[in-house]
Amino acid sequence: MGLAGPRKAIRRWASFLLLLNLLAGPAAAAPAEGEPPAAAPDGPAVPAPPGWGPFRIPALAPFQQFRLAYLHEGPWLAAEGTFTAAFAATWVNVWALDWPDYRFDGEVVRATPFLRYAPTPRLDLAVEWPVLYVVGGQSDAAIQHFHRALDLPNGFRQVYPQGEVRFERVGRDGRLHILLDDADAGFWKRAPVLSLRYGLLGASARLPLTAKASLSLPALERRSRMAPGKGNDWALGLSTAGRLAGALSATASVAYVRNRPDPQPDIKREQASGMFDLEYGFSPRMAGVIQVVSESGVTRRSETNLDKSASLMAIGMKWRLPDGVLFEAAFLQDAFFSGNTIDVGLHVAVTADFR
Repeated sequence: MGLAGPRKAIRRWASFLLLLNLLAGPAAAAPAEGEPPAAAPDGPAVPAPPGWGPFRIPALAPFQQFRLAYLHEGPWLAAEGTFTAAFAATWVNVWALDWPDYRFDGEVVRATPFLRYAPTPRLDLAVEWPVLYVVGGQSDAAIQHFHRALDLPNGFRQVYPQGEVRFERVGRDGRLHILLDDADAGFWKRAPVLSLRYGLLGASARLPLTAKASLSLPALERRSRMAPGKGNDWALGLSTAGRLAGALSATASVAYVRNRPDPQPDIKREQASGMFDLEYGFSPRMAGVIQVVSESGVTRRSETNLDKSASLMAIGMKWRLPDGVLFEAAFLQDAFFSGNTIDVGLHVAVTADFR
């Protein structure tokens, strides 16, 4: 009975996969980035993906920072025997207010080292270990000045002190629960995440389709009042991608996320997560990407905004550097609804393949 919301959201995101299937053209047999096809160890050249893939940005809503933040990826698998190393750093300013039900105020820097290995052409294994740095809103004053200069609402920021860490909400028991405050500022080692991807439909198909399973290991994390429950978080997802027209391509991904139980009974364990992006190659070495990441609400109560989907939009660029290194940078902004997600953010990441 608790699955109705995530199931509805998954069906909605799955429609993106169907739409992409209708719009995409045949699979490309030549590299889109202007590189020669990669030679498999014992076989013919491996077709390159038609697009650049999404940014390495997971869900970054306040609760997801301290739960399994599922990383949506493209469906393309590396050649057998290839290692992929990546490092992503994302800064977000959080301001989400629905008085008197909750207030999330602060800034979070998320740094994530990542390593993947492809033992076969259709299977790869990965590990990532995010670390958070939580601090008070150092950019609060600048954001307020910017909003005033453009005559935009400040969301009652001016009513509260600047530069503090304050994550609080009223639970079903009617009590105010302080989840994070200034005493919690500093580094937070999060749970490492193990992932497995398996290619269901390969590069020869009209659209590739890849399944992904992720499992967190919270026994190795710093515990938090934001996620105090015992157990593991896990997720199952599907991703696909295709060329729409010319240099324009798209990637879509959907996942079911099962979080560890929370002591507060109104916090849901099940969530749906989705991602859709558009990628345009300006040249063989540079592309622009617009990406939306969305997660279903975290509470069962309908009278607060925490039961609404939390979405963010990323707009940025990717650059193909020498020696197969890919660099990306993006600007982040809340999308569709701003009452339960980040306010603004910046993202950078670097990815490299090697043998």
